[in-house]
Parts: sequence; C-alpha cells; structure tokens
Amino acid sequence: MIGNDQPLAAYLLLCVEPSMRMPLNVHIDVPKRTWHAPAKQLGLHATAVTDLGKMTLSRGLAVDPGIQGVANGWEQWTFASSGKVVLVLDDAVMPGAPLLKRVKQGIHGSADGAPFTLTAKGAIRSSQRSVEFRFAAAAFRIGSEGGRLTATRSTSSGQLHVATRARGLWVTDSLAETEVAMLATFELAGLDHFLGSPLVELLNLRP
Repeated sequence: MIGNDQPLAAYLLLCVEPSMRMPLNVHIDVPKRTWHAPAKQLGLHATAVTDLGKMTLSRGLAVDPGIQGVANGWEQWTFASSGKVVLVLDDAVMPGAPLLKRVKQGIHGSADGAPFTLTAKGAIRSSQRSVEFRFAAAAFRIGSEGGRLTATRSTSSGQLHVATRARGLWVTDSLAETEVAMLATFELAGLDHFLGSPLVELLNLRP
C-alpha cells in the first residue's frame, strides 16, 4: 500500500512508443489519519501525475446509498483527468481492512460510463489470486505470474497482456486512460494484499 509519506512509492511507466515513457506517480495527498477515516464530505485525497497531466482522486459520501450503504459507510471514489470523470467507484469504503473486506464482496462502479464490478480473491496457489474489474463483455485483471504482477485485458477477441509490475514499477506498451485509473485504484487501495502468499502472512503471525 502507498503511504502519504512515500511520494515515490509507485510508478506506472506508459510506453507510447519504445523511445517514450511517461512515469505516473501515485501519491496520497492527505494525512494518514484522514486517508484511513470515513470521508464525511467530498474532497481531494490523492493524485496520479504523468508528463501529460494529472489524474485526481476525490472521496465523498456515496450517492443514494440506501439504508445498507449508510450503515456500512459507503463512499464514492471519483478519478478525473482535466475535468473529465474517468472512473467512479460507487460503493467503496474507507481504506484499510474495511476496504479489503468490501472488495471481496464486490464494489460497483463505472469507467467512461461503462459499469463494472471490482472483486479480489486470495488463494494458496498464485494462479488463483486475482483483482478484477469485470465489465459486461470485458475484464481488466491483475494477477501474479512468475513472481511478478501482471495486468491482462480480456475482450471477445481474446486476452492481451498489457502491463507488468516488477520492483514496484508498472511497465506497459499501451494503456487506456481508464486502465491507468484502474491501476491507480489497485495501488491506492492496497489490493496487492490479495496477490501475496497467505502462508507468508501466517508465518509472520507466529510468536
């Protein structure tokens, strides 16, 4: 997970062409206590900056959450670039353990207006661990492969490997703006939690 005291903790390298790379720095812009607290009002919480501009993350109360949403502190997370809304999470919650639990249940949202469900699952076998943005006829999946994290775009035409993260760096040949927001969501929400071995966590808990 990225902390507000780690401004250079995560980068996304977009390779528009072999000689061009646009580093993306994802940074939490509020104090740690604010980031890990419920968002009581709409406000800017994080930024993702590239050479081409800045993408912002605003957190606020969920729109029309209903009784269940109010009781569970649902929030709306909005990623925007140059005033344009790129991606929205409609029923997220505050970061940390509550958000990790919520992702396992499924978080609903939209990317450029197309609805999706964000889910994640851990497993003993690395091939069964995943974080997925599932659309009606497509998916953007982040998983573990050979000790590295990989991102795959799946459509009716097939699957395409689009990005790899090694040593904290994402490297890719091409990504849509919405997919940049998905990787920013992955980093800011600490969803790599689901892609590590649960055995390591159990060993760390031993006295």
